[in-house]
Amino acid sequence: MKVPFFTPWITDSDKKSVLKVLNQRWLTDGPILKKFENRFSKFIGSKYSVGCLSATHALHLSLKSLGIVDKKTEQKVTDLKKLTQMILEKFPIEATSETE
Repeated sequence: MKVPFFTPWITDSDKKSVLKVLNQRWLTDGPILKKFENRFSKFIGSKYSVGCLSATHALHLSLKSLGIVDKKTEQKVTDLKKLTQMILEKFPIEATSETE
């Protein structure tokens, strides 16, 4: 039996939005990203926000803003696994188990 990981739910409106970006000059930056950042900032009550191309990029910027990644450690940041390791080294998570 095959169990799907997930079933995507993509509307016609989603497809139109993606095509609108793909048909513009700016694929990764531009007016649509700026509009998203502004709307997201208002939604979360922040003065600023930054759109990122990937989770790795977002984590990298987060770590830089916290001072965890600097010029010495920046060369080590190449993938999500390394970023996760750096986060866990700085903010260890204590695992516990509870039984009744």
